[in-house]
Amino acid sequence: MIVYLDVDCEEGLQRRKTGGDEWNRMDEQTIEFHRRVREGYLAMAQEQPERWRIVNGARPVEAVAEEIKRLAAEKLQANLEPET
Repeated sequence: MIVYLDVDCEEGLQRRKTGGDEWNRMDEQTIEFHRRVREGYLAMAQEQPERWRIVNGARPVEAVAEEIKRLAAEKLQANLEPET
């Protein structure tokens, strides 16, 4: 299972600026670059929905964490169920 935390590009870059993490060369790319990367990930998720889970990363950290925990628990439970 691949969990993709989806955040609007502008918001994501703003978080990087104010989050205290080190700014890197990828962060310096144009907004168009970041939009294309996001679109690429969303396209991969659409092509393989059985593998990908898209989580709205713009919500509070606690809500995002809870959703990821729920998705992981569902996946683990599905893997434990006997095949018919």
